[in-house]
Amino acid sequence: ALVYTEKRNFEKALSIFHEQLWTDKNKEMQKDPQVQLNALNLLWRLDTRGKQEVTKPLWAQVIDGCAGTTLPGADGAKAPCQHSDLLLDILLLRGFCAMAGGNGNTGPLQTWLEQIRANAKAMAAGSGEGAAARAEAYESCANCVADLFDPSIKEAEVPLKHDAAKKRLRELQPRWGALGGSEEQRSILLEAIEGPLVAGSPEANYDTLFR
Repeated sequence: ALVYTEKRNFEKALSIFHEQLWTDKNKEMQKDPQVQLNALNLLWRLDTRGKQEVTKPLWAQVIDGCAGTTLPGADGAKAPCQHSDLLLDILLLRGFCAMAGGNGNTGPLQTWLEQIRANAKAMAAGSGEGAAARAEAYESCANCVADLFDPSIKEAEVPLKHDAAKKRLRELQPRWGALGGSEEQRSILLEAIEGPLVAGSPEANYDTLFR
């Protein structure tokens, strides 16, 4: 699906999303954190390429499917796999940003960002080697993503917020590995800075790229 997305074959990428990645035929599969991560990863890349109208309801579907596994359930209790995957936490934050852009409700976005910050604080207090540095990279990446995609930021503040967030995210690039996941999965962060990528590099001359 990612290859089709890079080639801007969105129909094929979305077909894979619906038929293989996030299918109603297998609700149990949707409880797998790696499935959730891959679904959100694909939606992020589609949004980067201007498909927000198509992805708007899909973000909500995946976020709803995460409840009770990697997000708190209806009772608000911590989910069994909540914060078990730091890259997934960042992707969920991006999902809440997208949903807020559609319905204007930034409450869930702010709540999740605060939960990430609380988790980072708990991580930093751990005794493991590098715990504090890993926690700082995780929280800083989350703050950058919020500054880049939170739709409630005042229009006059957007240019400065975006420039600062992209600069900080680029500074953090050597430490993105602290989030876990593969380099390819983490490249969504590079897309947040550079825009669409093709084979790991910024897309250029798209009209002739795949001839």
